[in-house]
Amino acid sequence: MNHTCDKIAWQSVVPEHWQVLKLRQILSPVSEKNHPDLPLLSVVREKGVIVRNIEDKEENHNYVPDDLSGYKLVKIGQFAMNKMKAWQGSYGVSRFDGIVSPAYFVFDIQCDINKDFFNRAIRSVVYVNYFGQASDGIRVGQWDLSIQRMKEIPFIYSLKRMIRSNSKARQKLFAVHMDSSVQSFLMAMRIGSGSLFSSIF
Repeated sequence: MNHTCDKIAWQSVVPEHWQVLKLRQILSPVSEKNHPDLPLLSVVREKGVIVRNIEDKEENHNYVPDDLSGYKLVKIGQFAMNKMKAWQGSYGVSRFDGIVSPAYFVFDIQCDINKDFFNRAIRSVVYVNYFGQASDGIRVGQWDLSIQRMKEIPFIYSLKRMIRSNSKARQKLFAVHMDSSVQSFLMAMRIGSGSLFSSIF
């Protein structure tokens, strides 16, 4: 198997039909406001982006102002992130149109990549650890994400399999498969071994 080399330390072996990008090449920050009538969204560790239940007192502990014109718009397919809890995995691709706190980050996904795959992969344990490394603790339970360090987080995906997975059904199955495979691949490279990848792909 032929491989390309990359300067990122843990990527000692990257198969040539895989592409290695930095998040700055995938995510483009956006900030659109003045949509106070749209549903409130939350970005949580367990599920990513969800519609916020403002009636459930147990679910909501944050103050919601009367004027929501300063809240940021999130569109279906955009990537939203709670920057104070990114180290826990509180981010994801939205399946809803809505608004989030102005303190959150919102991004367009600007490259041609299956968004279901991107969401599953970026929310995997391996990538959550990278967001932790890009965050600085400011108080118990809250770490502030450095946007500059976040931009340098590497993301990998298979060009060959992306091209072949042209139907929505096949893309969904591919994303489910890749959710575990990416973790295995990255962990193998972290310990300096690419042999596991050969057996999977």
